[in-house]
Amino acid sequence: MTSDKRRIFPDYIPPPPYREKHGRVVDDEEGNMSAWPPGEPSPAFPSPPYPGGPNLSKVQYPRDVSGPRYQCPECHHQFLFHRLMGIVVCPFCQQTVTVGKFNKKRSTMYLIVGLLLLVASAIVMTAYFIWFPKEPYILISVLLIAVSGFAGLIKSAHLRNQYPDALRVE
Repeated sequence: MTSDKRRIFPDYIPPPPYREKHGRVVDDEEGNMSAWPPGEPSPAFPSPPYPGGPNLSKVQYPRDVSGPRYQCPECHHQFLFHRLMGIVVCPFCQQTVTVGKFNKKRSTMYLIVGLLLLVASAIVMTAYFIWFPKEPYILISVLLIAVSGFAGLIKSAHLRNQYPDALRVE
């Protein structure tokens, strides 16, 4: 292969052997470093850190850490969360739970919007039969408004049952 490179590139010179920062040389035949015992991780290529910070799965949080603490309803471990409302993944069991009244507020909003859309579709349907009986295209808008209202009601019921609520620990 080097003869092909020299034939195509006459000025080709192979690179020097690889040296690390500490001056260790890679063995040419095996490609192994000779400076550490086999079976141990290479000091030249350390493993990357845990992506979410240090792994604290076996560590109990101390009492003096500031911020609200919550208890997971699935594994009953306590974890910290920096906001008072939201959806969070438990760092211990990886279960998605809600913190605070986030889930209840969101599902109540969908319930109110769904009911308002159903009332609006009933009003438009009544107006259609009273004032516009000859215009059938209004029925399409009534149908779309009613379907959106039912979708809001279904989303509200789904949010109420989708995530369990984490309990705040004082």
